[in-house]
Amino acid sequence: MAFRDVSQIIKKFIGDTDENKKLQKKIPIQALSLFHMKNPTEVAISLELACEETEKLYHQYWKLNNLYTLHSIYQEIKEEIVNFIEVYYKFKGQNRSPEEITKLVEILQEVSDLEDYKKKLRTN
Repeated sequence: MAFRDVSQIIKKFIGDTDENKKLQKKIPIQALSLFHMKNPTEVAISLELACEETEKLYHQYWKLNNLYTLHSIYQEIKEEIVNFIEVYYKFKGQNRSPEEITKLVEILQEVSDLEDYKKKLRTN
């Protein structure tokens, strides 16, 4: 038995074959195509991906589909996104428009500014 044969047997045993390398290269492509039809959890289960890898691929999917703003907002707020989604659904349930949400945020800022001004008047 030649050294080359032993090397091939060892690679096959530890999973370091050209076939495995080809499969590993195809996984991101498969994941990106599955995101059109499935949520990230389903993709992770289907392809047996770790959470971190799935998240990385999902963000790439966002970028490739021109969802740059969504990606950048998510990078900024991460876990706080749950609160934003909750507020969104509350407003949506009340049939509020995005313009009304914007107006409410402006009003809240004005109230905050008035409270700061009131505190400043008290201290003077």
